Parts: sequence; structure tokens; C-alpha cells
Amino acid sequence: MVYAASGTGHLSCFDIRDGKVIWDVDLVNDFQGKPGDFGYTESPVVDEHNVYYFAGGRENNIVALDRRTGELIWAAPVNRDYFSYGTHMMLELPARNALVGSSRYFCSP
Repeated sequence: MVYAASGTGHLSCFDIRDGKVIWDVDLVNDFQGKPGDFGYTESPVVDEHNVYYFAGGRENNIVALDRRTGELIWAAPVNRDYFSYGTHMMLELPARNALVGSSRYFCSP
């Protein structure tokens, strides 16, 4: 499996052997995402179970999707932040893994 994100908000999983789409989600329509001024620019973060991505929405700011099916596992509003255009990182700590990233705080009415 290989994972790719488009600048317009499609996060997809492809079969590396034949290039066929296994699953595809639309971050804007499926998760009410809000792309940054330059669109979606980060890379997905993948671990043994999930694909993590910064959708940028008010309720689904960061999403975790099942890496095999694309189904939503969890979503977090965090601070309802918006993009800083940097890919998150997965830190492997002794007790658990931690997803670490940055965003820019943006207040809107």
C-alpha cells in the first residue's frame, strides 16, 4: 500500500502492485476540512494501524483513518487551528507513540 494526498484534499491509498485505488477520502466534503491558502501540502503519517492527516476543519482538525479501509477511527478539533504546512511526525516513545505536529493559531468569528 502507498498513501498520497492531493493539494485539493483527496487522501488516497493505492495498491503498490497495480496502482489501483484501494480507498479515497475527500477531506473537505467527508470531514468538513479547510485547506490552507496553498491547499493541502503535508504528507500523510502512517503507522501499523492508521493514517493520520491534518484535515484543517473545525471539528475534524486532525483525523486518524484505518490504513486498510480509510474508515474514520478518530478525529480531534484540537484548537481548531489551521495549517502551518508541515508534516506531522510519529514519535516512538517507550510507553506509547505520540503524534507531534504544528499549526498556526487562527481566530475567526
